[in-house]
Amino acid sequence: MVGMRHPDKEFDRFAEKLVTDVRKAGIGVVSGAAIGIDHMCHSYCVKARGETWGFLGSALDEIE
Repeated sequence: MVGMRHPDKEFDRFAEKLVTDVRKAGIGVVSGAAIGIDHMCHSYCVKARGETWGFLGSALDEIE
């Protein structure tokens, strides 16, 4: 998942359904773990007990 930092409210419902359906198909969520859509999709994946991976573009002590 790659997205924007400030998605509109409509995307929230879409993201939950998309991630739930993807999880049921046995596919996990992978992204850069940014604020916004990335975070939203990771959260829904965890809620659905799916596999989720976030790859950071910086050191752990320099997260922004």
